[in-house]
Amino acid sequence: MRTNRTDFWGITFDTPNLAYFNPTNLLKELRNVEVLELSSVDTSEVIYYFRETIPVFSNLFRLTIITDSLGYGWQVLPVLLKNSPNLQTLVIKGPLYAEKLRREYGWTCPVKVLKITEYGGKLEELEQMKRFLKKLSYVELVKVRACAINDKEKTRVTKDLLMVPRSSKCKIQIKFIDNT
Repeated sequence: MRTNRTDFWGITFDTPNLAYFNPTNLLKELRNVEVLELSSVDTSEVIYYFRETIPVFSNLFRLTIITDSLGYGWQVLPVLLKNSPNLQTLVIKGPLYAEKLRREYGWTCPVKVLKITEYGGKLEELEQMKRFLKKLSYVELVKVRACAINDKEKTRVTKDLLMVPRSSKCKIQIKFIDNT
């Protein structure tokens, strides 16, 4: 990796030139991981941009991905799902809805447990949940941490989630978190 030398009032900094940054070898070395948590949106973006070099994660059984409301973190998800043939648990930490995941993807990994940590009950989130349960046909358990401001809202969110089409083997657990 090349570095640039920058002088500020007699202090010199060596800074890496990111034009030469290539994480290909790092990504290849991750192929044997069993648990992967992408806790930085930036890391997810780097993996997405180098998606052609992502190996098959044959041993990966748990994937946790951090998302944000701007859609960051979502682009890499279909790529990782496609390359994780033995994935058992998928955890989404952050908002469930993102515009960037609206496209259809062929997800064939055998995820059995889907955990959603920030479900707000919006229509877009419900549509996203429907897409997940349609595409991830092996899911047996969906654990949802939801927000609701009152009992009426809790009832609506619960009813909406329980009405989502899914496999007869798929159970949905909803836990409401205190908004106060």
